[in-house]
Amino acid sequence: MSSCDEQNLIDGVLRGTITRREFIQRAAAAGISLSSIGAVLAACGAGGGDTAVQPPAAGGPTTVPGAPTEPPPPTPVVADIGKGNTQIKFWHGLGGADGATMAAMLKRYSDEKKVGVRSETYAWDVFYQKLPTSIVGRTPPDMAVMHADRVPQFKTQGLVQRADALFFDPGLVPKDDFSENVLSAVTVNGEIQAVPFDQHGWGMYVNTELLDKAGLDYQKMPKNGDEFIEWGTKLTTDKNGKHPDENGFNPNQVQVWGTHVIGGTLTLFSTIWSYGGDLFDPEKKKAMLDSENTVRAVQYTYDAIHKHRIAPTPTAELSAQDLYAANRLAMMYDGTWALNFFKDRPPIEKKTKAVWVPSLSDGKQVAWFGSHLLVIPNQVSEDRVKPAVDLIKWLSDNSMEWATSGQIPARLSAQNDPRINDIWSVAVFSKMFQKIGRTLPAHPALNELAAAWDPAFSAALSKTTPVKEALTNANKQMQAVLDRA
Repeated sequence: MSSCDEQNLIDGVLRGTITRREFIQRAAAAGISLSSIGAVLAACGAGGGDTAVQPPAAGGPTTVPGAPTEPPPPTPVVADIGKGNTQIKFWHGLGGADGATMAAMLKRYSDEKKVGVRSETYAWDVFYQKLPTSIVGRTPPDMAVMHADRVPQFKTQGLVQRADALFFDPGLVPKDDFSENVLSAVTVNGEIQAVPFDQHGWGMYVNTELLDKAGLDYQKMPKNGDEFIEWGTKLTTDKNGKHPDENGFNPNQVQVWGTHVIGGTLTLFSTIWSYGGDLFDPEKKKAMLDSENTVRAVQYTYDAIHKHRIAPTPTAELSAQDLYAANRLAMMYDGTWALNFFKDRPPIEKKTKAVWVPSLSDGKQVAWFGSHLLVIPNQVSEDRVKPAVDLIKWLSDNSMEWATSGQIPARLSAQNDPRINDIWSVAVFSKMFQKIGRTLPAHPALNELAAAWDPAFSAALSKTTPVKEALTNANKQMQAVLDRA
């Protein structure tokens, strides 16, 4: 399917001219990635399977019940916030539940400073294609949010302005309010490339009511992959109350799922690392997607879906948050940014606990995490740099407010603020990242590498291509990228 045909398909479901079910079937057949499928369904809300859906309302962050943790649709969500003689153009991919917190912060900044902000929210994969293009074309946004693992690529390509010269050397942002490892992650050849904003990552949220009914205790989570399957089997029930290991279990009429792996790439990072596998070795320039341990990790996840039947298929119409909000999902993988999802649903929040990502291997626990950075692109004119610098400084100075979205502030002063411990998910996940957190290896060609592994994971988990074959094919693509990088 051509990129034009893909866009027409996506536009069709957003306009409501095709059904969700038709979109899922055609998108999966066309090889569109699971994350992209989930993104579009998130934009459409939680409508029924065979009815055409209405497009999301224009303007402002989309916080539809069901999948606000998924990235936004390929076309941006644009919000013009406040008014003033100056309007700052701000690009980012904060399309999850944390987007509501960012919108509130931008509104407060606009009210205080009498400055307008044009916030454009993109799917991250689209963002990382569009931002470099805009810089080369001399039409960049005034500022943007990006991830720490993209710093080498952006520095190599000369895409961002040095943050030390703009923020740290003049003393606008205190350098000593960041840990050494946080600053080193954004430093290339002795030059700081960005202002660290937060630490965020992948965790697990559990419905204690469903666990209690199954005789399980959230304080005694599974210790290995076998125990996790046992838990999932006890928690998964069809409409007749049967479990996946019982005769007569109907996988097409499941009432409660044990877990859910849509958006499975982030879950797979942690699982692969816990198995001793990896995506690639940046020092040896070696692709590792087809290594024995990586294949075992992906096969385990495949088996959880298709053999043990404790999770819906990746192309299921209801997202993890759809199911969780309906009291139909017991153990939900999701990001730190999901906190507002729970705040918006007090009855659900009341029976939810944040827990560390469990081991799905032999007991080793690993949790993926990363960081958001605030940057000013190259090619931003001098008269536009000053307002962008002011907004970035303000966001950094007010990062304690950002913590209320579930993200962990990068500023040490905010991390040490006693109010942090009052944010239930942040209190759990900040300790988890300190103990078992791991970041993606940075690489100048990370975009290209991800473009190989993401569809491979999608094809494997959706049963389109056998696990080993999907990973072997993608490994060859990744090795070609590493060889020439």
